[in-house]
Amino acid sequence: MAQDIQYPVADLEGDLVWAADLSSSLGRPSGLVCVGCGEPMIARLGTKRRPHFGHRPGSTCSGGETALHRTAIRTIEHGILEAASEGRPYPLVVHCDWCSAERQGDLARERNLTIDVDRSLAPGLRPDVVAKGTDGSALYCIEVIVTHVPEPVALAAYEELDVPVFSVRPTWEGLEAIRLGFDKLKPWTELAPSLAGSIEMIAGCRFPRHFTEKDELTATCPECPADARIVVAGVSTGLCWSKTCDRPTRALDIYARINGVATLVAAGASDLKGVETIGPENGVRLERRYSSTAGTSYLANICECGKILGDMFVYGGLGSDEYVSSMTDPASRYIVCRNGHWTVIRRQILQAGANVSRGWHTSGLTGSASGLFDDPYAEYRIPGGKLEVRDPDEISMIFSRVIAQNRG
Repeated sequence: MAQDIQYPVADLEGDLVWAADLSSSLGRPSGLVCVGCGEPMIARLGTKRRPHFGHRPGSTCSGGETALHRTAIRTIEHGILEAASEGRPYPLVVHCDWCSAERQGDLARERNLTIDVDRSLAPGLRPDVVAKGTDGSALYCIEVIVTHVPEPVALAAYEELDVPVFSVRPTWEGLEAIRLGFDKLKPWTELAPSLAGSIEMIAGCRFPRHFTEKDELTATCPECPADARIVVAGVSTGLCWSKTCDRPTRALDIYARINGVATLVAAGASDLKGVETIGPENGVRLERRYSSTAGTSYLANICECGKILGDMFVYGGLGSDEYVSSMTDPASRYIVCRNGHWTVIRRQILQAGANVSRGWHTSGLTGSASGLFDDPYAEYRIPGGKLEVRDPDEISMIFSRVIAQNRG
């Protein structure tokens, strides 16, 4: 109910007034109204509870979802514009579930930006907040979520626009924090919601490892008429599995979107041709070696000491492998075709302070194909995060059991 909510902000003749900025010595301004419903409010500046605003007796405001939604939008709009005009950042931590990347950003970086609230951006799209540059183009969108998340058709439309879109789940307690930015908000989780509110990127991620539905479609190889796909090659670092080697090692990770799932793919024996050509340009040593674990030859990541790395094949690990994505090497986006042509589209190094994890599903571990051009479900698949082993003999035993189950 409205009477139970300690409203941190009120409207005074079109301006936002924050209870935390008032003190009892300044009195209680008249003319205050609720940002959410427009009804009169009073300032409560006592010492027993933190300063806040409340509705007058007899108010019909429910203090519910609509009020929070409207107040959050006004707070965000005012906060970004104020930061831009004062030449200071409006920071956020961008977390993308799809590519497992997290990095810092500044929504007030464009100092002369303007903001549209609840206006049509494209057919079927009416974002809560749209920041626009001096040329009128959209810089980013913000959807304020109190109850309803954007529909799939809206998300698809955002992807077509190629505009970063953030969803913010506000709380009354967290409104004061987002006056100055989103950096106090956490990635959203239904099981452990943040008291201050949550934020996540839902479209328009610019990190090369992010694949949209469009990226999963067959691409056109620039060099031949063969079927092609979009993949990303990255570098991860760790320690050699040899007990006599203590050198840091580099492994090549190949990422793709397969059947809508973020996937790390193995080199396979047939349908990831030419991958050895990109090893040197990524500073990774690849050699074709026979693996008794899989019973076939694979292009393997090789340590400088000459031993096969713990990853064994060209793919991103078994969940417990102590390899981490490199923050100094670029992620390289490629078009790769059946004939083994690799054409680089873009390279990008994540900014300082970013974090990227490797917890992806894996495909093509023991069969002849990686899943890029053949049905990945014909392969023996193991979710990368499910394998919590470190001993090579134990991995060999697991592979043998998986192969026997699939053959049976």
